[in-house]
Amino acid sequence: MSLKSLKHRLNVLRGKDIVLSLDTSQRTEYHGTEYGGFAILENSLGPDSVVLSCGVGEDASFDLAIMRKYGCQILAVDPTPRAIDYVGRNVHAKGFSLLEVAVSSHDGHARFYLPQNRDWVSGSLNPGGTISSDFIEVSCLRIGSILRRANISRLDLLKLDIEGAEYDVLEEYISDKEPPRAKQIALEFHHHFQNYHKLHTLKLCDRLRKAGYALAWVSPTHREALFVESWPDEARS
Repeated sequence: MSLKSLKHRLNVLRGKDIVLSLDTSQRTEYHGTEYGGFAILENSLGPDSVVLSCGVGEDASFDLAIMRKYGCQILAVDPTPRAIDYVGRNVHAKGFSLLEVAVSSHDGHARFYLPQNRDWVSGSLNPGGTISSDFIEVSCLRIGSILRRANISRLDLLKLDIEGAEYDVLEEYISDKEPPRAKQIALEFHHHFQNYHKLHTLKLCDRLRKAGYALAWVSPTHREALFVESWPDEARS
């Protein structure tokens, strides 16, 4: 058993963490580093696939790995100054582009809070925990607005690593019937953050299932997950 798995089990026993049960046994493949990686369905993308990757930080290993295997297009979204600098210096792959906005549950502007430890990169739309009260003003867009702005009419994979904003962002996205429906959703949950609770994650999982998605993979910490389409679009509510 890995150290991460052991810590997760201890946190579950202490009532601080959750155990997520898979809904499907489809085969998956892992891409990226242990820190920044996620799983997707095995052999599920291709050169024509479109990926929206929200939250890059200073680890684009997941995006670059799937681009190397499949030759697909990546639209990354991140307003963090250090992430923008990292991408500019290190990511030069053809087909990778960065939109310097925050993904949100509304369009407009918002405060984007910076990490307490300035050696870290990840900021958030919500302060608390490892996130400080220091902020910058950023433009923010809903997922549907991002897709329309980029003229994207299909979405093969949506990745969300957005430091707690996933709860509001996904609720808005799956409630909006206009934007293209993601065939796969890979995301990190942040119920371990100060302003959130494990019930936020359990409720979001239930919401995704009701919207027609099935849980296909979880990480050893049960904080990273992959949801895949399991029912027709008519199941979306």
